[in-house]
Amino acid sequence: MSAARFASLVPCVSAFDASAFALGPSETAALDPSQKLLLRLAAGLLPSGRGDGARGGGLPAALGSVGDPSTGVFVGVSYQEHAALMASCGGRTTTYTATGSSLSVNAGRVSYVFGLRGPSLAVDTACSSSLVALASSRSYLHARQCDRALVGGCNVLLTPAAMNMYAVAGMLAPGGRCRVMDASAEGYVRAEAAVMLHVAHQRRPDGVDLAGGTTGAVILSGARCAPPPRRRPGRPAPPGAACPAPPPAALPRR
Repeated sequence: MSAARFASLVPCVSAFDASAFALGPSETAALDPSQKLLLRLAAGLLPSGRGDGARGGGLPAALGSVGDPSTGVFVGVSYQEHAALMASCGGRTTTYTATGSSLSVNAGRVSYVFGLRGPSLAVDTACSSSLVALASSRSYLHARQCDRALVGGCNVLLTPAAMNMYAVAGMLAPGGRCRVMDASAEGYVRAEAAVMLHVAHQRRPDGVDLAGGTTGAVILSGARCAPPPRRRPGRPAPPGAACPAPPPAALPRR
């Protein structure tokens, strides 16, 4: 039984029209719900073809065929709850077990299904995974290693194990409220969510490279220093002194 009291859940998180993506019953049964959600979101962003009916988007005429070489896929994901769930259920290992649960396949499956031959990255940096995926896409766009990118993130809650770990570690808000950047913050509430953006390389009339239109981004690691009063020391909760003003690397390039 989970020690956590609060969570935000997506209704019917595993609902999926497998036939629209040319997936058979065995492969669909082994598929992590996060992969299903990302496929649905990508279908709503990519142009024309056969829609899956969920978002009114489109699928390519030939699934998995050689297609667009200039579109990358960058996905933020963390923690393999689907793999843990399948193991706890004692499910039979099949040809699709590895690809159905691997975090790396969250990006790779989108690239394969839609024939996207640009960079394909799954990023796991815990809570910052989606933001780091966005920062990574900006770097690839700026380097012209792709002209467009699907950037997304997905999180699903499938087993009590992870909830228990975070609850025991004191990371979850006992009152069920996230108070970000507030003195009364006492933890966070785990939630299911999926999001995907379509970003493209852009250039202003004066020649300034906008690298997808995103603002400046830089990836930093948490500083190790003394914990603030009434807070246990630890990696997940660096004090305010560890978060100074943005360094020059985070400012827009000129």
